[in-house]
Amino acid sequence: MITESDMDEIFQALAHETRRAILDRLRNEPGLPVGKLASHFDVSRIAIIQHLRVLEQADLIISEKDGRSRRLYLNAVPIQRIYDRWTDLFSGHFASRLTSIKQAAEGAARTGETMSSDNPIADKAIYKIFIEAPVEKVWNELVKTDEMLPFFFGSVCKTTGELKVGAPIAMETTNGKYRSVVGRVLEFDPPNRYSHTFKFTGYDDPPCTVTYELEAVAGGTNFSLVTTNVPAGTKTENGMAQGGKFIVETFKSVVETGRPTLGTRMMLGVMGLAQPFTPKSSRSEHWPFETIQKV
Repeated sequence: MITESDMDEIFQALAHETRRAILDRLRNEPGLPVGKLASHFDVSRIAIIQHLRVLEQADLIISEKDGRSRRLYLNAVPIQRIYDRWTDLFSGHFASRLTSIKQAAEGAARTGETMSSDNPIADKAIYKIFIEAPVEKVWNELVKTDEMLPFFFGSVCKTTGELKVGAPIAMETTNGKYRSVVGRVLEFDPPNRYSHTFKFTGYDDPPCTVTYELEAVAGGTNFSLVTTNVPAGTKTENGMAQGGKFIVETFKSVVETGRPTLGTRMMLGVMGLAQPFTPKSSRSEHWPFETIQKV
């Protein structure tokens, strides 16, 4: 559950129009260096840096060092947590659909184009959250195999032997009939970094890369999910954008409380009922580990 003090910081950060404009800019141009970002505003660089500090304090942006400069990324997770406070699973779904229709219709009216709900999504995205647990506990929960993982949509992580660099992985339904995601481990550095390729078996898209970064801090762990090399304009791109926030929020709940929220449990139940409609291309027999190694 998001705390009142966290909400105060987020609302304070969003209260200034320049800071909102900064987030809009980073959403459309992720990875902007500070200097280039500042060039878009009619205020001093010092003023922009002060605004960035407020946004960073609220965890709304993430700064990564790149040589002598720093690149900035939007972190939408805190906004999603505020949204979740006042919406349940089903009202949130219908509100989202109505908003999408409204935006698409208004956009079509302005441009005269056919309605579309497609939005540009970054080649690189970062989803970051603070978890009140030691880094070792967070790591152990993340790398569990042969157990149902609520934060990964109720799938079971399967591999050959143990997780290590080069090992194939498959996210499998609990009954073993389907493998929705497959990949290979690229990095495995306990308890700080775990990276693997990621391919939806139901799509023809090429794989992308998912990296989990864990940092021990006072009172717990900073946990980040980073997606890179996501093929633009694909179903994979949309799926990664929708899934990232869900994964980090649900993971936080599982680590801190031992289970996902009620809304998430309901959603997983609905997903279980829909399993018979899973594409045949995702059936487990089509994705043996020998095939996954070649992806």
